[in-house]
Amino acid sequence: MPEKDQLAAIRHWLLEHHTEFRKVLQSAAIRKTFDELEGNSLTRPPKGFPCEHPAMDLIKCKQWGLSATLPAKAALKADFAGVVARYFKLATPMVDALNTPIAASLKPKKKVLFGLR
Repeated sequence: MPEKDQLAAIRHWLLEHHTEFRKVLQSAAIRKTFDELEGNSLTRPPKGFPCEHPAMDLIKCKQWGLSATLPAKAALKADFAGVVARYFKLATPMVDALNTPIAASLKPKKKVLFGLR
């Protein structure tokens, strides 16, 4: 689960980038391979966020996860590691999208000297 600052960064990023995040989630490969987006969620909008925002369903999330269920016999097959790797590769665009605001929040802020940048 993201830490408090990371969660805030993701939620603020989703305010402006929810359509591109939804495109990632709605890609044919992700819809075919994974179950619905899952994770813990708030019952009410977080403080400071507009209640009527079109991304409120995403902003209320505390976790964003993809899951898939494979038959137990799949673990006994020789190509199991490759199958798992393929699932992780398919989830990479979503992970990258969620890491974007976190990485941006970690960049050092420019110090202002005498009102100049």
